[in-house]
Amino acid sequence: MEENQKNASFKRKTNMKIYTIHKTLTQDLLFYYAIKFLFLTTVKSFTAKDVIIASAFWGIIRVIMQIPISVIIDKVGSKKSLILGDLFQLASVTIIMLSQNMAMLLIANFFGAISYDLRDVAESDLLNKSIPDVPERTQIYSKLNGRGIGNYYYFSAVSAILSGFLFEVNPYIPMCICATVLIIAIRVASMFYDVDEQKVKKTTDSKNIMKKYKDYFKDLKLAFSFIFTSRRLKALMLFSGLMYGMIMVMNTYEMNLLKEIEMSASITGFVYAGLQLIAGFASKHQEKFHEKYKNKTLTIIGISYAIACLVAGTISVTTIPYIIMATLIVATYIVRYCSTGLYYVLIKKYVTNFTNQEVANKVYSAQSLVDGIGNALICAFGAGIVSGLNIKYAVIIFGITFLVIMSLVLYYMKNRVGLKPEEYRKKDINYKEYVRLK
Repeated sequence: MEENQKNASFKRKTNMKIYTIHKTLTQDLLFYYAIKFLFLTTVKSFTAKDVIIASAFWGIIRVIMQIPISVIIDKVGSKKSLILGDLFQLASVTIIMLSQNMAMLLIANFFGAISYDLRDVAESDLLNKSIPDVPERTQIYSKLNGRGIGNYYYFSAVSAILSGFLFEVNPYIPMCICATVLIIAIRVASMFYDVDEQKVKKTTDSKNIMKKYKDYFKDLKLAFSFIFTSRRLKALMLFSGLMYGMIMVMNTYEMNLLKEIEMSASITGFVYAGLQLIAGFASKHQEKFHEKYKNKTLTIIGISYAIACLVAGTISVTTIPYIIMATLIVATYIVRYCSTGLYYVLIKKYVTNFTNQEVANKVYSAQSLVDGIGNALICAFGAGIVSGLNIKYAVIIFGITFLVIMSLVLYYMKNRVGLKPEEYRKKDINYKEYVRLK
């Protein structure tokens, strides 16, 4: 028994160490995002509208695949799901390099969406199950997740500078390096251990097999019902979907805006590198930010991001000297990336609070589902306004629209999130209590 405990402890510690490495390599595509817009628009001749439509399609696929992916993860385990996710991402990058038309770009985003869903849920679930059941488990989760995301941003800063220069040498070089990083990530993922995964027993009894699936979907339905009945989780999911969708659209808008003001690829690489460093710093110091602002944290993150979007667009239509205009626009990007770094870590922490292993996987799935819906809807809106307007005015309209929407969402969250544990209804934070009341 003692030997089994030592073995389990070794697996947990190994997973927690490997998690930050894998997160660093796969939080997003390294060597790609700094030159994504330029690669797709100048090398592959896609328009800004095409790029945003592809992002919207990516979000739709994430929504459609949520339940199938939850089934896959529960049946094959988090480790195999993580490896599969990395393989799908590698396929996505390869297809992007070969793409000649919109259909191929959509296929690439199809694989990318499946990859993101698999990795987002499996990676979070694997870490959650690897952390011992101690009072500080939420803080440990947040610290490890923040470290992984922070390291990603630092690594991404270096890759952004290299990508900018390499793009001007040959635009395919950064893409090939990106694919190489994913191959390394697949090897890292294979080093994880499945922890507390129930092995599926082989049986020839078809009746038992059907019962297993019926029970599974019954539990899945009940878990999702809990998530969308809990006022606290519902408010967090709404904020997450809105914030995530805004980030996805602005990832395209920001590079389009820099291209519009005629910033070169190499300079853009340096700018993007600096932004990654800012985001990395924010994600690594998210606990201090949370401790200082408490229940105002999400309000500051959301409002700052929306205002920065509006200000960037407004500055771009002025006639002030170029160097001042470019500097001020980059300053708004710094605010946005600081908010982004905080958001990615803290939203995971907040949805993890009050959960246990019984429901954690379903909570992560629900968040991915809502993020996908938010991404699809907001990208559709973003594509619509950029198709009929210059990018400068599109950013202004986007900023105004989502400043208003963000304010309404934060007002809705006011009495639902950030309360003391005793101020919540039991069925808002306790899955077992919810099941009993059902």
